[in-house]
Amino acid sequence: MRSRNYTDSNIMMFKELIKQRNRPGITLEAAAKSIVAIYKSKGIIPSDTILPFDITRFEQDIMDRMDQQDKTIEKQSELIRVLVERLNEKSKYEEERDKRFNERLDKIVAEVSAAVVKKLNI
Repeated sequence: MRSRNYTDSNIMMFKELIKQRNRPGITLEAAAKSIVAIYKSKGIIPSDTILPFDITRFEQDIMDRMDQQDKTIEKQSELIRVLVERLNEKSKYEEERDKRFNERLDKIVAEVSAAVVKKLNI
């Protein structure tokens, strides 16, 4: 199992990354690039460290996860579409069933009414 040690500045970067990512319209990639640029300009991230490689790997991991989420969302959207179609079909079936039931009921009421009128006229 691999372990990783983080400095206080790394933790601050992650917190800022999460904060930036939660802003509307900001992608994770844009937030990460913004954070790296800010910290580099402050001299907190020396350019000769291995951190850029870690960020590239982190970005790739995030992109892979986003791809997985996109695929999951596509599957869920397709399932929702199928469910909506089924609900529409069920609704049409129930409307037809109710229509047939009401027609039969009207016919029975008419027959019973005619029978009652005939009995009363005798």
